[in-house]
Amino acid sequence: MNKLLGLVSLLFLASTSLAQPGYGSFQNSSPEERAKIQTDQMREKLNFTDEQDSSIYEINLKYARKIQELMKGEQERDEIRSKMGELMKEKDEELKGILTEEQFELYLNYKKELRGKKKGIRQRPDNKE
Repeated sequence: MNKLLGLVSLLFLASTSLAQPGYGSFQNSSPEERAKIQTDQMREKLNFTDEQDSSIYEINLKYARKIQELMKGEQERDEIRSKMGELMKEKDEELKGILTEEQFELYLNYKKELRGKKKGIRQRPDNKE
């Protein structure tokens, strides 16, 4: 009985940790939820002003919607990757117009950090992706 209770507890903890804003839940969220998560994370890293906050949320929402539409399409994986790269360059240019030079540098470093984490997820031998 104790083993069963321990197993159930472990499964519960695993499922609640996966429900936290992160890679898995991020993919299955709405554009509005993704924009909010992105903006919250950026606010924490970049310490932007209230005026910047609403503009950054709107940019994040705009591109979350564009990416969602792109993912619904029937394009090949390489074509999607290419178009996403173009969208991210456009987004970066818009953000560059709102953020200070220092904030934009922090943003670029934050993106590199996220890419490193994402590569780590993909490179784990037990990952089935």
